[in-house]
Amino acid sequence: SDLITVLDEDGTIRYESPTIERILGYLPEERIGKNAFDYLHPDDEDRSKATFTDALDNPGQVQRPVEFRLRHKDGSWRHMETTRTNLLNDPAVRGVVANSRDITERRQALEALRENEERYRAVVEQSAEAIWLFDPTSKQVLESNTAFQEMLGYSAEELKEMTNYDFVTHSREDIDSAIERIVRERRGFFGERKYRRKDGRVLDVEVSGSVIPYQGKEVVCAVARNLTERKEAEEALKESEERFRTAFEDAPIGVALVGLDRRHLRVNRAFCEMLGYSEEELLEKAHPGIIHPEDHGV
Repeated sequence: SDLITVLDEDGTIRYESPTIERILGYLPEERIGKNAFDYLHPDDEDRSKATFTDALDNPGQVQRPVEFRLRHKDGSWRHMETTRTNLLNDPAVRGVVANSRDITERRQALEALRENEERYRAVVEQSAEAIWLFDPTSKQVLESNTAFQEMLGYSAEELKEMTNYDFVTHSREDIDSAIERIVRERRGFFGERKYRRKDGRVLDVEVSGSVIPYQGKEVVCAVARNLTERKEAEEALKESEERFRTAFEDAPIGVALVGLDRRHLRVNRAFCEMLGYSEEELLEKAHPGIIHPEDHGV
């Protein structure tokens, strides 16, 4: 299946196997007497010539494979992986034997994979969500994005030397159980956890995790959102509401909240005692109903 080419020491083609037609579209006799370097991609010419010179300097030694592009008869470029062996001193050959394999599809697949990985990295890096990958067995952090690094206050290098045990505040048994459930059930985990930053501050986070393939093995991809500020704001609002409720209820003067429809929304104890109504009775009355008719315009 490989293309076999025999070259003179100046690169002139003396022989090519019939595979040339399938790989590059030429009949074997079409390239005989032509210089092989004339078919090279311009960007690969210097590298190919350098390795060819190396083959000339090392008779009988099989070179390590080298990759370069050759022009197809239709004008397109094919990626080839070639080894060369200098057999100029062999009476049966008297030439440099090049053994070439078409790796175009492999290169295209690798290029597509590289582009996919670049898109993935771009999405992950630009995400506002904290994302990291870890080994479900060792719990070792494998990759992390900027948002995760900023959330915990560690650099990417520091995180790669850490495990989930180092920043998740829950017990090892709890951590192990959650990860085992993700791997076993093959579905995403979702819940709230507590993480410890590098500066010691504990964060409330909402985290989800799922199993994905990574470098030939399965790892867990985790996505976390910092809930600390929201929870602190909710707690502050709760405390504020409690202070308001206490001040409203214990005020020594009568206080009533009236809606735009003039109905009572809320009344305090002093207001009820002042008018002699219960809270339930006042909440059923419109505010104008307790005002003297002569004072309605006030």
